[in-house]
Amino acid sequence: MTEYDAVRVPRRRHRVWPWVVLALLVALVLSVIYAGDAIARPIAREAVAQKMASALGVSPGDLEVSFASTPLPIQLLDGKVDTVDVTAPDLTLGPITGDAIVHVEQVPLDQSQPVGAMSIRLTIDQQHLDQLAKAFGGGYVQSLALQAPNVVASGDVTVLGVPVPLGVALTPGAVDGKLAFTPTSVQAAGQTITVDQLAASPVTRQFAQTLSQQQTVCIADHLPAAVKVTSVKVTGRTLVATATGSGAVLSDLGTKGTCG
Repeated sequence: MTEYDAVRVPRRRHRVWPWVVLALLVALVLSVIYAGDAIARPIAREAVAQKMASALGVSPGDLEVSFASTPLPIQLLDGKVDTVDVTAPDLTLGPITGDAIVHVEQVPLDQSQPVGAMSIRLTIDQQHLDQLAKAFGGGYVQSLALQAPNVVASGDVTVLGVPVPLGVALTPGAVDGKLAFTPTSVQAAGQTITVDQLAASPVTRQFAQTLSQQQTVCIADHLPAAVKVTSVKVTGRTLVATATGSGAVLSDLGTKGTCG
């Protein structure tokens, strides 16, 4: 036996149990968080649905509410929900009907405090465009059709006592919180003529003045006062109007804007 055999260095045992305990604690905390999330979400959905239904003038059962994927107990550590999305199919706002999505960011538990941002996106399909046409002035618009990037208004006008069928290309946009449609060209008898060309001729100048009037539609009196229409555009086969705002207070969502 050598001196090296006589002296043996004992092996150092690694303590595993602290890591096992830590893993169990983490698993326990996560289970509590997700269990709390499963309980909190239905309650929060019902509360949001009630509030939004009152603001939009619909039944809570017509709304679908969703939250960010992060568990609600974690989001609420700073007293706010990250994002809330509310879907309202076939929502009618004055002369407009479409599918609406309300998106709200940084929603506080204290309903007297403002949210971070709020938007309402209304998507109008061809089926509901004729309803919008009834809100147009001028008397010549009988129907509307989508031809991206424009909306085409069709109808008859009288020129020198003769009814003339025509189509007017309207560029959609937002002006002073209203949906606005600006005439750019006229289609008649297979020809396309700009509004400026019509205005340049003494024969059609008065006719051009009638056609060149910008059409506006106000829905502010059907929206929460904290938001206003900021964008209107043709997207694919739909007309999309978006209202945005910041500083909206949940307790005041029932207060509507005004059309002046």
